[in-house]
Amino acid sequence: MERHLYRFRTAERLLGNEATDIKKGLPGELENLEIYFAPPEQLNDPLEGYKEIYWAGDEIIWRNFFRHYLLVLALRSWELDEAVRLGTPLPKNLPIEQYPSNLRGAFQAGYQEMDALIGGCDVIQGYVRALSKNEARHYRPELSFYLATLHTRLLSTVLLVNFKHGLSGVYPDQTSEDPLGDRDLHLQAISNIEAQDGTLRDAGSYEKMALLNATYAIRTAHVMPGGHIGARELITAFVPHYLIRSND
Repeated sequence: MERHLYRFRTAERLLGNEATDIKKGLPGELENLEIYFAPPEQLNDPLEGYKEIYWAGDEIIWRNFFRHYLLVLALRSWELDEAVRLGTPLPKNLPIEQYPSNLRGAFQAGYQEMDALIGGCDVIQGYVRALSKNEARHYRPELSFYLATLHTRLLSTVLLVNFKHGLSGVYPDQTSEDPLGDRDLHLQAISNIEAQDGTLRDAGSYEKMALLNATYAIRTAHVMPGGHIGARELITAFVPHYLIRSND
């Protein structure tokens, strides 16, 4: 069972219907050697298709979106550090349901400092304004791209504050204000979003950001707790994992 996925099909779908006096006969999928795939408006089976999900809202919504992303990233970094230290398995799911009010002691102080740093970041606030413009819809592939370019900035903030408050032994060598020196590239990307051009304009800026992010991943991976596991959880897999879990 663990090696296979089973897709339920009714006998009527598989075998078809015989003709009657008032109804034409319909061949089944087995006879035609075909499988019917429903259009999006008819989907009711998760195995039949992909849900088209979008994010939209005003500045308050988007500001809280980034704050929640930062919180979950910080929590994941603490879970990873604890799992490596104690030799226990890392929880499979991200702690999406947690709130800042649940934090205590150094963890609370650490998150509050991270939140203040991000709140004062003109790049993050620029994305908040751009994404909230006219409360436009932003679908998962687009939002995933923007988060991937911003993730290094947010992760750098988490690692720096963790080290400052003794929440992790990882020593980062970047600054949270502009860890990759890519501020101007982000400002160009923000102007593209505001112009509703998305990633279609000034592709060179996005190529440079992708290269800088790849460089950051290589530089940072060797200091992650748990080695390649930490690098995967906090650098590579976090963005898609977060977007999927936030819609469960």
